[in-house]
Amino acid sequence: MTQPFDDNPDLFDDEEPDNGRPSLLTMIILFLLVITMLASLVWPILHSYSRPARFLPTPTSPFLHEA
Repeated sequence: MTQPFDDNPDLFDDEEPDNGRPSLLTMIILFLLVITMLASLVWPILHSYSRPARFLPTPTSPFLHEA
């Protein structure tokens, strides 16, 4: 039974069914998100090993010698 105001009953019939596979745009966004998360974890580690030692180590406190 169609409603009187329903002038286009097959509006969504030509839409292809979703087969459960994510679209290419979704996969690209997720890939970039994962790469960004991995880079945010790895970059500080690599940066700490690659930077030159700018400061000399602090001398040991005389109070620590007594301990």
